[in-house]
Amino acid sequence: MKIRKLMMGLAAAFIVAGLQSCTGARPANNDGHNLWLGDITTGVENVKTVILDRYDNALGDEGFRIGFAGTGRENATVYANTKVAAMYGAYHLDRLDKCGMLPTSADAEIVEVPAYRYRLLNHWDNPNGTVERGYAGQSLWKWNELPGTIRPEYEEYARANASLGINGTVLNNVNADARMLTREYLDKVKVLADIFRPYGIKVGVICPGGVKTEFALGKGRTEQSVAESGMLDPEDVASAVMLACTQSPKSRIIQVQMRTMDDALA
Repeated sequence: MKIRKLMMGLAAAFIVAGLQSCTGARPANNDGHNLWLGDITTGVENVKTVILDRYDNALGDEGFRIGFAGTGRENATVYANTKVAAMYGAYHLDRLDKCGMLPTSADAEIVEVPAYRYRLLNHWDNPNGTVERGYAGQSLWKWNELPGTIRPEYEEYARANASLGINGTVLNNVNADARMLTREYLDKVKVLADIFRPYGIKVGVICPGGVKTEFALGKGRTEQSVAESGMLDPEDVASAVMLACTQSPKSRIIQVQMRTMDDALA
């Protein structure tokens, strides 16, 4: 316990020093567990945003332009093709303001377009609350409480992602538990999806049948029998994932069920 407290104290000290070095402001409170540097729940509500009537191809679905009619954030306007992009721009403007990095020129213009289309967090969380290879506590998702209990941390998580331009998350472990495909857990996932959606994060479920990987071995199946079987190839599943990911901001794929051509339809 003493070692844990010592490590927490050292981590907090490094964070405080880093924040003060980057921003010139020292967090108002530091008890070894919580650090405050402003109020994360406010800051973007009063940013002026405009959704363009004519689509700007240079900005795409997630880029934005910030125009200034004078100095200071009160004279700034965020222009974008979509609501999600406007939100990214509002967070960007708020970050520049709070870090003292706003342009000093009255006619300045800022244009930002993501270099990568997919910007994801991968959690490796299990339904029982453990995190595979996780060293920072239990899972954020309280599956045993959902869908009845909705913690405020879920929206805070989505807002934090949006403020950094993260547009995707993997809720479960790569070594997925089959329970995630049951109606009980899909109802739980739906709650998170509804919370994440306004922040530009889509949630979908891919349900493939048997796939030709090492996980198909066992129960009488050998490498040769798997290779010669009619199972799906990994590339088949990858194409379904890409299909779900490449939908426009105004559409989403909720569930994809994949079977081989030899399987009978249920």
